Amino acid sequence: MNLVQQLMTLVSQQLAWQFDTYTSLETKAIGLLAFDGALGAFVAVLHPMPAFLRVPFFVALVVSVGACVGSLWIRKVYTGPNVRAFYQWTRDWADEAEIGLALVVNLEADVNRNHVPLAKKGLYWMVAAIAMVLAVIVVGVDFAFF
Repeated sequence: MNLVQQLMTLVSQQLAWQFDTYTSLETKAIGLLAFDGALGAFVAVLHPMPAFLRVPFFVALVVSVGACVGSLWIRKVYTGPNVRAFYQWTRDWADEAEIGLALVVNLEADVNRNHVPLAKKGLYWMVAAIAMVLAVIVVGVDFAFF
C-alpha cells in the first residue's frame, strides 16, 4: 500500500468517525427532546408546582428544548469534493498519485471544516442535557418538599 492510499484510508476513517458522531448527537438530541416533552406534560397534567418552582422549571425546560432544536438545526456536513468538479479539475493530470493526493487534501479540508459544526452540535447537546438535569432537580425538590 503506498502513501497516498494510507492517507486516503486515514482521512476516510476520520470522516466516518465524524458521521458517527453526527448521527449519535442527532439521536441523543431527539431522545432528550422527547424526554423534555414527557417531563413537561407530566408536570403540567399530574403535579401542580408552587409558583416559585414553576419559573426555574420552565426556564430550564425551554432552554433544553431550544438547545435540542439548535443541535438538530445544524445540518451542514462536508463529505468531500463534488465528483464532477473534481473530475474536471484533475482530468488533464496523468499521474494517479497526484490525483489521489489532491483528493486526500480535499477530504482533509472537509474533515477540518466539519469540526466546527460538530463542536456546535455537541455544545448545544451539552447545554440541553444540563438544563434537563436542572429541570429534573427542580421536579425532585418539588416532590420531596411540597
